[in-house]
Amino acid sequence: MTTRLPTPERWRDAAWQEPALAWADAALAERGLERIGWSHPHVRPWSTVLRIETDRDPFWLKAPGDGARFEVALLALLADLDAPHTPRPVATSVEHGLVLLPDGGEIIIDQMRWLTGARIGGSSNGRTA
Repeated sequence: MTTRLPTPERWRDAAWQEPALAWADAALAERGLERIGWSHPHVRPWSTVLRIETDRDPFWLKAPGDGARFEVALLALLADLDAPHTPRPVATSVEHGLVLLPDGGEIIIDQMRWLTGARIGGSSNGRTA
């Protein structure tokens, strides 16, 4: 999954996407789930996520950027410690810098827009990773 491309460009490359999705497929299959589709809603310098549709629920495959790969191990540790208010990964790979997360519902900024009726900067697709 490693290429010589800078991080955001790497995530757009099939040479990164295909093995990342294969890793997610294996993690989902261990739980009796099958991928039926996927999209790549955003690429940022600090991370990217792929939305994975399954035969049951959606999941998010997150790849932190090179400077934030510690996030994978941190999320796994926080889940092991049963830390409140933290996402619970379905699977993690420190080696590949990947974390598979269940869908978390609406993102906070969308909830704030609804509550305040205000136009708040930024864009989202209505979901969280």
